[in-house]
Amino acid sequence: MEEHEQTHGNLPELALGLASSEGPVLSLQAEHRSSDIEKGKDLAPLTCRRADRQFWKMKPLDARVLLHLAQAGFYGVYCIGQLPLDHSLITALVERWREETHTFHFPVGECTITLQDVAILLGLPIDGDPITSPESSKKMQEWQALCQELLGVTPPPKDFNGNRLRLRCLNERFKSLPSDADDTVILCHARAHILRMIGGLLFPDKSQSKVKLMYLPFLRDLEACGKLSWGSAVLACLYREMCRASKSKAKEIGGPLILLQLWAWERLLPFRLEKKLPRLKPPYTEDESNGSDLVAVEDVEALVISERDHDLPGKPLGSRWKERFRHKKGVAHNLELYRNQLDRLKEGEFIWRPYTPEVTAQLPSYCLSGQAIWHTVSPLICFSIVEWHLPNRVMRQFGLKQMKPPNCDTRRDLHRTDMRGREGYDFEKLHLHHVLLWRDCNQHIIQGEPFDGIMADDDPYLVWYREITRLRIGNPSQKQEERYVEKEDIIKSIAETIVSIYKKSDGTIKEFNEDLGLQSLVQIRRMCINSLETMQKHPGPAGHLASEIVVSRSTPAPSSSHMPSRKRHRGLVAPRSPRKSRKKNVNKASPITPTDITLHPLPDAASISVHSPLSVLATSAVGLSQDPPAMPVDPPSPSMRIYSPSPSMPIDPPSPSVPIDPPGPSVPIDPPSLSVPNDPPCPSISIDPPSPPVPNDPRPPPVLCLSKNKSSLPVVFGELSSSVLPLPHSCPPLPLSWPSSGLLTREWIMDLEIALDWSSRNMPPEQFSSVVPEEVFNQLVLSASTIMSKEPNCLRIDGELGLSPGSRVVVVGDLHGQLHDLLFLLRDAKYPDDDRFFIFNGNYVDIGAWGLETFLILLAWKVLFPNKVHLLRGNHETKLCSSKHGFKQEILVKYGTKGKDVYQKCLSCFIKLPLSSVIAGKTYVTHGGLFRSITKGKKSKTSVDDLKEIGSLEDLSKIRRFVLDPPLNGKNAIIGDILWSAPSMSPGFSRTNQQSFGLLWGPDFTDEFLKNSNLKLIIRGHEGPDVRKGQLGLGGIDEGYTIDHDVEAGRLITVFSAPDYPQFQQAKEARYLNKGAYVVLDHPDFDAPSVRIFEAVTPRPKANAYYDYKNVAGSSEEGNLASSSHEDLDLAGGSDEEINCPH
Repeated sequence: MEEHEQTHGNLPELALGLASSEGPVLSLQAEHRSSDIEKGKDLAPLTCRRADRQFWKMKPLDARVLLHLAQAGFYGVYCIGQLPLDHSLITALVERWREETHTFHFPVGECTITLQDVAILLGLPIDGDPITSPESSKKMQEWQALCQELLGVTPPPKDFNGNRLRLRCLNERFKSLPSDADDTVILCHARAHILRMIGGLLFPDKSQSKVKLMYLPFLRDLEACGKLSWGSAVLACLYREMCRASKSKAKEIGGPLILLQLWAWERLLPFRLEKKLPRLKPPYTEDESNGSDLVAVEDVEALVISERDHDLPGKPLGSRWKERFRHKKGVAHNLELYRNQLDRLKEGEFIWRPYTPEVTAQLPSYCLSGQAIWHTVSPLICFSIVEWHLPNRVMRQFGLKQMKPPNCDTRRDLHRTDMRGREGYDFEKLHLHHVLLWRDCNQHIIQGEPFDGIMADDDPYLVWYREITRLRIGNPSQKQEERYVEKEDIIKSIAETIVSIYKKSDGTIKEFNEDLGLQSLVQIRRMCINSLETMQKHPGPAGHLASEIVVSRSTPAPSSSHMPSRKRHRGLVAPRSPRKSRKKNVNKASPITPTDITLHPLPDAASISVHSPLSVLATSAVGLSQDPPAMPVDPPSPSMRIYSPSPSMPIDPPSPSVPIDPPGPSVPIDPPSLSVPNDPPCPSISIDPPSPPVPNDPRPPPVLCLSKNKSSLPVVFGELSSSVLPLPHSCPPLPLSWPSSGLLTREWIMDLEIALDWSSRNMPPEQFSSVVPEEVFNQLVLSASTIMSKEPNCLRIDGELGLSPGSRVVVVGDLHGQLHDLLFLLRDAKYPDDDRFFIFNGNYVDIGAWGLETFLILLAWKVLFPNKVHLLRGNHETKLCSSKHGFKQEILVKYGTKGKDVYQKCLSCFIKLPLSSVIAGKTYVTHGGLFRSITKGKKSKTSVDDLKEIGSLEDLSKIRRFVLDPPLNGKNAIIGDILWSAPSMSPGFSRTNQQSFGLLWGPDFTDEFLKNSNLKLIIRGHEGPDVRKGQLGLGGIDEGYTIDHDVEAGRLITVFSAPDYPQFQQAKEARYLNKGAYVVLDHPDFDAPSVRIFEAVTPRPKANAYYDYKNVAGSSEEGNLASSSHEDLDLAGGSDEEINCPH
């Protein structure tokens, strides 16, 4: 055994050149990333370089090409397919990589990526000559001649950069193989695709757009190419990149990172994706198993396999990860969580031997051809790169007992050798000693006694290892000093959680009197008490903590029979409120009578397709069985009610095959709230048009829409009293801080929402900076601005952004600083998620008292879900409006002396907001509306008489949107149209003031725009109840939405999401008491909207207005307030002259 500790096979350490004097193993700790983390520096995830995106976008390769890829040894890499890289996971692994030992230092011991992993996961050849050559550079003319010889093309000089060739050249010239291609053309295509994989995936260039041509000569003879050690070269490149990236100043990493990620998925259980992996079966054979969980590995994408498919080999193990897996516990892409997981890694969570005999027996032969040298101690070579392969430090990965490894020196001088400044260098001669060692690698095989199991905690190796390594990454003062997490700490953590649940439930029971909710809360509290009574017997802090609750519980939990009775109205449980308020709510509901309610079928449709939540609601109304649905549903939202009209209204006769409920009193059915993430697609049912009443039927008719508009949409109505938003009983620690990982999480945003809600009720606005410090504000605004500045003027919400049949799109109208209504809306719509898109349609600030809070919450969701949450610009996101209607003054109050700088940063963010979006190619969303056409070669026309053409989406793409206030003339006048325009019933374009922003357009232009753009629906905002009051021909916004134009090509809808607007009015003015609404779009075409309507959250916290609402014109008068000074507004910003915001 002592012999194994000192030698590798028969070759001493000195002969290998690895021996070093006694000293600290981690001698480079001062330069390592973990040293900076220990000092409290917030290191962001590394940027991972790769250049294979265009390669995987092409059509699957022809089988004739694949045969040559298999001959050259690259078929396995192609079978892996395109896998997304988790930058945070890769960064967490690099933080534990040590240049001194070429291993990862985990709490369970050293481990590393070996030649075995390369062969089995990627299928690259291992045994053979190293990848090096006397000639690594040539003149451009020589490279052109070589490309003509081996690729059949001569790239132009512009595609060369020294010894590198632009990948774009290969992408454009080798898109598909001609059907009549001869063998020479097929060989050229095979070489080109191998070169693309080399430059894009295996050895990516730092530019991410070029490939080094020094690999091309190896592809002259593909059969000889397959006998080279490409696997060792790939591993050498990965080692070198990890050594560089582990330095404290490193910001990025390249190399074959897909190998690193596959290795982590195979060996680290906490990071393994949660979808059940299919077991390997030999490909292209029938599944002879009777077990339903034994599935053959699927083909890569849709491989075009011809009659030669029987000649293709099987696939490497890494190909099983090509399917779509996902993390279900929120671990993915979170560096801090990855660090914590690795800090707490235990035996059993790292798989030392994932490649069992059962697995290897099903792998193709090329994955096992080099297994004789899998555990050789030898140098890995790739031209200038030489890195040591040291399996003697990870013997458990080969089923051998791990001994204390001898000290080694991985030769820092080798790390300093690279290609820079070495044009025409003979690296084969420079590294001749290492080349000879590699060629003799079968003489350097490690040996040891077999071992299969878990090492004892007092094993000599583990005792030594804990003394020389760092078990944790991070600041020790912020973590426990013990090497292992004590059981007592876990139990204490559980006890604290249960106590928190108990206290929250107990407090809610005393305030909440809804029978169903009360029973649920009592059950929750009972479960907590039972658990705490059991934990009370545990000695130590956990038992003491549990005893405090158990002993203090002197009275039993109240039951529903002890609660005071409540007055019911229209079959509904009215919320508890003062007597005066309840009377007012009854009066508000009274106007809803059978004469007001009409059922309107959608135009040109024989039936109405009603999606959940209406599906459950409708089935109850027409007499279907009220058994619980098969799929899980959320409890009903307390703010969503269905009011049943008089039984005299016609109803649909129930189908004879459907069981009918026996006659009895009407039972109100609350619709379930919107589906939660990962729910199955919402089922749909069809409801026929109304038919004559059924005699003696006591059931109330179905209610799909309550509207006086000429046509209507499927609607779920809100409770007529108020929307319910739970009051925050506590607040996160203040002030809020930016996440140490640099990445936002859902939990951080929830803390932000709670903190802003709590501070709006309990703190004066002057103390806002103690809730959201300026540095947190700066980080959030900068992060969101960076994302939005890269977005186009018109966003395309389609498959590229993740829109799928299971997706749902929520479109939100104007919010105007009504923070609490936004919080309720997000809660009711179930928050953004992987399958739930949100489009906010502008006017987030002004008028209301919490415009800043509203805007910051939306920016946070945008940063967390950049492809799922989209913020469009409204007319109040301009300097012109925000300086007059309160937002500027709000910031000056909340940030004091720093307010001017904060306001300027908000303005800078405003101009980054996109102007519109198109959903699934069918629904157009914008704030104001349509716009004029750009006249080519002429100055944009401003006279209404000259505006004869409607603008197109192409016109929209050409404007420059980064302006504070739009001009009245020129191409960018379109911005003013988009932000301020409004519909009318008069044909064509019109406007009341030649010097104002925006236009009025008629139904004819709506129809023309929809047809020209192949759209079915337009959703806009911009106009509240004050604007619509008294307008001829257009519906009001009292219900939160209205259908303005119903034309041949589709519809135009206005949606307003700020209920009880405006927040501040003169005492003599009657409040509009409007409701708010948002639109929900579902598969298949996302052009059949459902509208959710809700009331304002009450009570609204007291606040002071930030603008003179008594003298500053309201939105109802804004249309006539434009002045000639608008002509002086330039593209960079606008005038500071005291002018009002035109509508």
